[in-house]
Amino acid sequence: MRKLTKILFAFFILALLSTSICMATDVNENIPTSSKNIVHKDLFMANSDSIVLEDIVEGNTFIYGNDVTIKGEIRGDLFVASNSVTIDKSSVITGNLFIYGSEVYIKGSVNNIYGFASTFNIENSGRVNRDINIFTNELNLLGYIGRNANVYVSNIVLPENAQNLIGGDLNYSASEDLNIPRDAVSGDINFKVSNNTPSTEEVISNYISEFILVFAYAFIVILLVAFFMPKFSDKLVYALEKRPFVSAGIGILGIIVIPIISIIFMITGYLVYPGIALLAVYILTLSITISILSIAVGKYLTNKCKNKTKLKFILLSLLSVVVIWLLQLIPVFGSWMSIFTVVFGLGLFIFAFFTKKDLTNLNGQNSAPTTASTAEQPKTDGEQK
Repeated sequence: MRKLTKILFAFFILALLSTSICMATDVNENIPTSSKNIVHKDLFMANSDSIVLEDIVEGNTFIYGNDVTIKGEIRGDLFVASNSVTIDKSSVITGNLFIYGSEVYIKGSVNNIYGFASTFNIENSGRVNRDINIFTNELNLLGYIGRNANVYVSNIVLPENAQNLIGGDLNYSASEDLNIPRDAVSGDINFKVSNNTPSTEEVISNYISEFILVFAYAFIVILLVAFFMPKFSDKLVYALEKRPFVSAGIGILGIIVIPIISIIFMITGYLVYPGIALLAVYILTLSITISILSIAVGKYLTNKCKNKTKLKFILLSLLSVVVIWLLQLIPVFGSWMSIFTVVFGLGLFIFAFFTKKDLTNLNGQNSAPTTASTAEQPKTDGEQK
């Protein structure tokens, strides 16, 4: 699961890079090592055309381009998203390869592979020293895999009389048994039928599991706000009631701008940790948008009641969570409701977090001034007497 998260995180960053960027830090251009430059830190490269990397990178490498060829040595992990990716014969990747592309050609040496591709080719010279974990339509295996191959695939192509191409086990999921030659695999061959249509029981089970997770997560957030941040809930309901369009605009802008700012911070090389922290807060906030919107609605409904208590606020907020979650399940409308929840929830959060407006007298909590003015009247009458 951590590996999968790392893949999605890396490709999320790379996919947002739409401009031509090529940045490396601490490059020693005057030290020849087999006529190749050495990059002593992480390397970030992006280009809409072709990218050829021939350097030795003593760190992690992040690449986004239309056609990527690796001819150097990566002494860390390589994250690459491209239409076509080629790991050349001369290349060595001592870390992990996280890859997303249409066509992938492995001709050099790689430690571990995690990837998504339409066609995945491991050529005769290609060597995966450890494991391969991929989703692909077709795997053309001519090279060697040192340990286990875990693949979700439509077809696997092997050479005739193939022997010991996979040093460990082959675990594959496909729509039908592909009749893999026994001699091609040193370990066990484990086949699982891929079924894209879940049963009714599985659908119901998934819905129940999802609801429990969402409800429990929201319950924790609502309790924290109710007992430790009551003023924050006042700001949320103010944004919902008085500034709905401003909050929606902030949400739309935040979804677009915050990841871009985070990436800009990270690629500078000097604000990497602030950039990662900002992106982490952004992702965390998106995960609680249904809670934020429910808190605002629950607080609004509580203010309409005669007796305002924390228990009513918590119960009405939890009821709002259930209603919003159910609305998201409605076909077609549910998709729009999900988008609305994320956008509006993020906008409410940002508005409430940064607003400095004094909400002491909001929602009818202006009894103090009225009492004061009433108390002043007898004093004035007494003075006149």
